[in-house]
Amino acid sequence: MNKVVDFMALLFNIRTANNTEGYQRGRFGWMKTLLMPFRWAVLLLVAGTVLLLLISLLTDSYFKEKNTRKKLSQLAAVIVKHEQRQRQLPSSLPEAVANSPLHRDLTLDSWGQPILYKHNPGKKTFLLLSGGKDRQLHTKDDLAQMVQIESSGE
Repeated sequence: MNKVVDFMALLFNIRTANNTEGYQRGRFGWMKTLLMPFRWAVLLLVAGTVLLLLISLLTDSYFKEKNTRKKLSQLAAVIVKHEQRQRQLPSSLPEAVANSPLHRDLTLDSWGQPILYKHNPGKKTFLLLSGGKDRQLHTKDDLAQMVQIESSGE
């Protein structure tokens, strides 16, 4: 049993009564033994935090774009339902969501900017436009959805 304990002591660099070669007792020798696991724990904690921040920053715009596309689809469905009830396209987004408090947050994209609504009542088409990541309209990163409302045959 003592040989196993001595072997483990050598393996983990722990000095025992039977294993004292080259050991000079220092004032804070026990601290070196304790600090090594703490160094690794702190290093892993810092590395994990940096990794999580990096992942968050890299995926933020992807999920905002995906969420905005979903909002544009939901808003298009609300406008189509409004047109079916009122027999005309709404003149503005607030008019389209006026009777539905649950849909009022659909008028802003994931970046907090208002969604642009352009309609053509004669052709029964409308365009929903979000400024995208740069929050500027009419740039290459804009998210758009054009909808053509089918005639009901009446």
